[in-house]
Amino acid sequence: MGIHRCGSGSRPEEQSRLVAAASFYTKISHTLLFWVAFILTRPLGATLGDLLDKPHAHGGLEISRYVASGILAAIIIALILILPQRAGVHPGAREEKAQNATDGDAA
Repeated sequence: MGIHRCGSGSRPEEQSRLVAAASFYTKISHTLLFWVAFILTRPLGATLGDLLDKPHAHGGLEISRYVASGILAAIIIALILILPQRAGVHPGAREEKAQNATDGDAA
């Protein structure tokens, strides 16, 4: 299976340019832009992008590239909002906190 190319540039190159432009010319979080670039340039993002804009005759959904990019962006944002990550507590910190609490009771 080859790399999908459309027009003069390939999809990852175009997406990289868009993310770089967003980084320089908007106030969008650089962390968010990193993950957008990371996901879209990896096989899963590329495969999903191909599925969305490939012609029906080739097994795709034949959605325009811009709408497909919007769909991918909406999926990324939805997953970030639905599956929030929270900072964890190191296992040793719990033990130390419990130890400090018992030391404070003994004093």
